[in-house]
Amino acid sequence: MLSSLDLIFVVASLTIMATGLARRHRMWKQGRPEALDAVMTLKDGYRILLSIFRNGRFSDNPYGNTAHIFVFWGFLLPFIVIVVSQFRPVAPAWAGQYLSLFLDVLGLFAVVGTCMLLSKRLFRKQPYPGRQPVHLWIFLAILITGFLAEGLRVAITGGAMEGLSALNSPVGYILSWMVPVSPALLKIVVRAHFFLVLAFIAFIPYSNMRHAWASLFGIYYRQGRPEGALAPIELQGEYFGTGAIRDFSWLQLMDSDACMSCGRCDSNCPAHISGKPLMPQGVIREIGRKMEEAFYGKDAPSGKDAGMFNNDGLIGGEDIWACTTCLACVKSCPVFAGHLTDILGLRQYSVLMKSRFPSEYKQLFKNLETFGDAFGAGRVAREDWISGPDMPTPCQDNKAEFLFWAGCTGALYDEVARARTIEAANVLKKAGVGFMVLGKEELCCGDPARRLGNEYLFQRMARRNIDTMTGYGIKKIVTSCPHCFNVFRNEYPQLGGTFEVIHITGLLKDLLNEGRLKVKSKSGSTFTYHDPCYLGRYNNIERQPRDILEMLVEMKEMEFSGDKSLCCGAGGGNFWCGRTTGRRIEEIRIGQAIETGAEGLVTSCPFCEILFDSAVRQKGAEYSFKVMDIVQLVNQLTE
Repeated sequence: MLSSLDLIFVVASLTIMATGLARRHRMWKQGRPEALDAVMTLKDGYRILLSIFRNGRFSDNPYGNTAHIFVFWGFLLPFIVIVVSQFRPVAPAWAGQYLSLFLDVLGLFAVVGTCMLLSKRLFRKQPYPGRQPVHLWIFLAILITGFLAEGLRVAITGGAMEGLSALNSPVGYILSWMVPVSPALLKIVVRAHFFLVLAFIAFIPYSNMRHAWASLFGIYYRQGRPEGALAPIELQGEYFGTGAIRDFSWLQLMDSDACMSCGRCDSNCPAHISGKPLMPQGVIREIGRKMEEAFYGKDAPSGKDAGMFNNDGLIGGEDIWACTTCLACVKSCPVFAGHLTDILGLRQYSVLMKSRFPSEYKQLFKNLETFGDAFGAGRVAREDWISGPDMPTPCQDNKAEFLFWAGCTGALYDEVARARTIEAANVLKKAGVGFMVLGKEELCCGDPARRLGNEYLFQRMARRNIDTMTGYGIKKIVTSCPHCFNVFRNEYPQLGGTFEVIHITGLLKDLLNEGRLKVKSKSGSTFTYHDPCYLGRYNNIERQPRDILEMLVEMKEMEFSGDKSLCCGAGGGNFWCGRTTGRRIEEIRIGQAIETGAEGLVTSCPFCEILFDSAVRQKGAEYSFKVMDIVQLVNQLTE
């Protein structure tokens, strides 16, 4: 049992910890409120623990995953046993012996896990200095003093006390041969162990261990939300985006404390992998640094302009424009941090408040505003792809089951892109699917504007499209473009545009299963499939395209596929702004595809096809490696 003085020390340690956690919470509350669910319950806590070990975000890093599991259980279970033991529960002798062995084994696992984490910290280059692993050294000292105390006790009692033996406490038994028989030393080690535990508890809010607390909120409040979907800005306001700490939500600020500094976001970011000046972890860490500066008064609160862009930190320049909005950082983060929302908020501030953005986007914004499309071709040109025979007349047959949305790229980019759109229409007609098209009444869905931070332009175009589609009584939309699909499905409802939205791969799979499309004969050619980010990571549509391809051709998977697929590099407006820094992302991805030994690559996104076709030509492999759209393959091999 603890003495009265010991209880005072325990209360002091818990008070220091609670004070520190409360201070971190006040730092978060510098941000704006966010509409969230009810307060967390014990049942929610159990669900969170399950999600931590089941969400698959640890699986891509077996080393870190193993170390964290060893440390987590090596700390939690002995801690529970120690707390319960203070109440002196009655238990048979054999239970105590087995419990002693169990704690020894857990302690060994915890030592191994802690050493693994320390070695990673010590021998891996740290791009963001400042978070030193003091908590790991303290935890290791706790484990060592615990084993040392056990060894001293075994040496003093000769293994007789409390039934201790080599089997019940193997580590203590081994150490008993190395330590002196000294009751005084045992008391010193036990007290040192006790105070190290209290120091560890008190130090939690002031070390990287606070991620264990903060991450619970991120996992709880973000699970189940559409990842990557942006909330609309109230355009009647006078201030837009996130230019200072107070403009972030408290949940966004909390991410800096939840961050484990594991580096998964950086290692999965296509911009970072290809040598661009973007490090998603750096964005989170810099927001945390500015949050602390604002809280302690180092950042002059003279106005909302003081903050993220007037600093000596890591973000605010070319880096935020290198992001392809592929969602890889978010999907790989074990604590569900919202890197992408942070980056897009910075873009919104830069565009809407400062008119500061890469010069290439000036023409893009002008095209969208003036012509209603991303390429400046004009509304009349949108009907060029339906000028041939047997094509539907625009804005007629509004009783048809579907609206077929061609999109800017499919209708306007070049002859190849238009040919893919015509093939999609031919496949639908072949299967007897009734559809209408809008022709020149179709505007850009607004995705490029929103991902580049021009929320005003996005909402303007989205509302016009919603009015047009509602006016024609549209209920279902089918499109070949994952970007259009995502914005219709997840973001138009924010503005009142609620439609049933289907990507063409989902419709094609249904048509094949129903026999409305019949496979002529399965090709012997071997292809690999590339998952478009806005189809796979954003909307979890990974199985449907593969089901189609398995009916048509032989398949070989790339090492990085599904939600681990490497982006083509087009997203986030990068299709209109060629990056000269580092390697071309699409060339890296094509290299991965060629390494499979497949004869070609199939994708289901017009942007992916365009960039991959260009990359293949750059490699001089256009005659040995094909790049195809899935619609093209279905059109060729079905009747």
